Amino acid sequence: MAAFLVDENFFDLYEIKLKMGRLPVDNDDDMLSQVVLNEAAVRQLHLSQPIGQEIKGQAKGKIVGVVEDFNYQSLHSPVQPMVIYSYPPNFRFVSVKLDDGYDQSILKSLEKAWESLYPGYPMEYFFLDDEIRQLYSDEVQLSLAYNIIFGCCNNYREHWFNWINNVFAD
Repeated sequence: MAAFLVDENFFDLYEIKLKMGRLPVDNDDDMLSQVVLNEAAVRQLHLSQPIGQEIKGQAKGKIVGVVEDFNYQSLHSPVQPMVIYSYPPNFRFVSVKLDDGYDQSILKSLEKAWESLYPGYPMEYFFLDDEIRQLYSDEVQLSLAYNIIFGCCNNYREHWFNWINNVFAD
C-alpha cells in the first residue's frame, strides 16, 4: 500500500474529496497515528466501517477519514490503495499552485523561501502540466496518426464513390 505524507492543504490543492470522517489535524502531538485511506485501501482491507479502526503492518494508525480514489500514477494504471499521513516535519516535496501567466519573480521568491528553510539543498522543481503532457505524449501522437489515416481513408472513400458513380452513370 502506498504511503503519502501530506499537510492539511493537500486535499484542497488537489481537490480531493473527503468521503467520510475527517482529515488529520496537524497540530496534534501524535499526527502519525492519524491516517486517511482512499476508497481502494478500504476495499482492499475489507473495512465496512473504517473510521476508528486501527490498521497495522507497513502502514499503521487509526483511520480518521476516507477520501475518494484519485490517480497519482498514469491513468493507464488502476487506482492503487493508499494511506495518507500528515507529518510536516518529514516533508520532501512542496506543491504550489500558480495562476496562468505567473511572473518569474514568483519562482525567485519560492527559491529564496526554500533556501531559508533548507540551506544547502537546492530547490528542484517541475510543472505538473509538463509532466502530464510528457506522460501522455504517446496518446497525442497516436491520435494524430489516427486522424491522418482516417482523413486519408475518407478521401479515398470519397474518390472511390465518385469513380463508381461516374462508371455506372454512363
